[in-house]
Amino acid sequence: MSAATQTRPAPAWSTRAIAHLLDNHTCPRCGEGEVRANRCGRCGADYAELGTELWEASQRAAEALGDRQAVLDRVPVIARDAVPASVPPVASVPSDAVPRTTPEAAPSATVQSVLAVAGAGLVAVAAVVFAFFNPDLAGSGVRAVILAPIAAAFLGAAVVLVRRDLRFSAEAVGGLGLVFTALTVAASIPLLPAAVDPWVAIAIATLAGAWPMALLAVRLRLRVWVWSSLTALAFVPLLLGFASPEPAGVIAGTLTSAAAAAALVAWAVRLRSRVGTVLTAEIVTLTVLQAAFAVVALIQSVYVPGAVPTVPAFTVSASALVVAVIAVASARPPAGGFWSFVAGASAVLSAVTAAVGVFAERVPSVWLWALVPSAAVATLVAIGAARPLHRRVRAPFLLGGAVTAVGTAAAPPTAIALAALIAVVSLGDRARTIAVDPVEPPIAVAMAALALGLGVLTWTTRATGEARDPGRAGAGSPVPHQAVRSLRLSPPPSHHARWAPPGSATSGSGTACSRCCSP
Repeated sequence: MSAATQTRPAPAWSTRAIAHLLDNHTCPRCGEGEVRANRCGRCGADYAELGTELWEASQRAAEALGDRQAVLDRVPVIARDAVPASVPPVASVPSDAVPRTTPEAAPSATVQSVLAVAGAGLVAVAAVVFAFFNPDLAGSGVRAVILAPIAAAFLGAAVVLVRRDLRFSAEAVGGLGLVFTALTVAASIPLLPAAVDPWVAIAIATLAGAWPMALLAVRLRLRVWVWSSLTALAFVPLLLGFASPEPAGVIAGTLTSAAAAAALVAWAVRLRSRVGTVLTAEIVTLTVLQAAFAVVALIQSVYVPGAVPTVPAFTVSASALVVAVIAVASARPPAGGFWSFVAGASAVLSAVTAAVGVFAERVPSVWLWALVPSAAVATLVAIGAARPLHRRVRAPFLLGGAVTAVGTAAAPPTAIALAALIAVVSLGDRARTIAVDPVEPPIAVAMAALALGLGVLTWTTRATGEARDPGRAGAGSPVPHQAVRSLRLSPPPSHHARWAPPGSATSGSGTACSRCCSP
């Protein structure tokens, strides 16, 4: 029997995979954005710390594909007419080398599971009617005694169902268990001693129940519990704030809930590998709650009573500053652009309200026309010069939020200045009889401050702007497997990976390939 070894071209998928692994210009995370200065401009991925490790892993993967193709090239090809008819085609293949296929899992939403969920719902309705609409059960203690076992039964049934891979039934029964757990807590609150604040008790009960349930839900991959527990944990600081008799305590609780929601979003993003899917519903819910908490805190700050009229201004300034800090910490995917915009706008709002609080009683009120836009544009210039902050957030959105806030603050004096200019042009000397003299100097100062601030911002951004990367020479071109083996995956310095920092394996010397990697 004669065998001839033939060299075949690498499969298209293998060539594309190697080219993708060795593409040091496109973001490996999203596959679309271009990486500049170790950061993707599309998804916000930062490769400053893990770029070297990721590049080395990509090199090893591409090298493995190249070695696989080398082995495949050595596989002999036997002529079809030379194969005896009695020889089984796969007799020499070991049984462990053949991949075993498993049958697809049956869908969990069967007719039986739907009927079981409907039955559980009817039981839940009957329990609610019996506990809350029965005239013989007037005490809260009796209701709590009735509802607690039902809640425990539903929660235990959900665990059993999810372990039997009946996820549809487990999600529905688990949701009913959460509802009865909340009803049990609500029925138990009136039984507390008078010295215990109800809001503190509810907050402690929520924390004690939601945190272990979140850990259990992640382990069981029960989404209704994951969503409910994360949402409940975001409300715990707000519940504690309601226990404070002072308005400042409620504001502090609301802002802390915003920070908690931001931390829970970061945790939900990292739970993807453990849950097996992206927690989109949880991330969206927590993001909406974080934004709502921030808005409510700012609205509450406006109505804080105080002996001094400027107290609300300082309260709004402090609240806006906290919102800006939380927004900077939240400026990461998936809502990095939105929170960068909020950070810029909140920083300008904080500076403007602080300036109003400081100078409102020290200068004539007419000079507020100049004070507000001047403080806003000064903050904008400071944000534009804070280059370390730009690496932490999405800089275009940060400046966009600040510019929007400055435009809002500058709109009234700009409108007055335009009206005065139109009056002067159309009426000439007669415009002096209708112009308001006390407003003219502050408006002039405001216009001058805006012009100066925008000029300084333009000069600052040009002076400290980052140099753009050179063109993507050779990016995305196919890399033959022979080149991978001869190169041993050490690109020359001219092909330095943009998402690997200097001094990594990508900057080391290596043997350049003459086919595709020569400078």
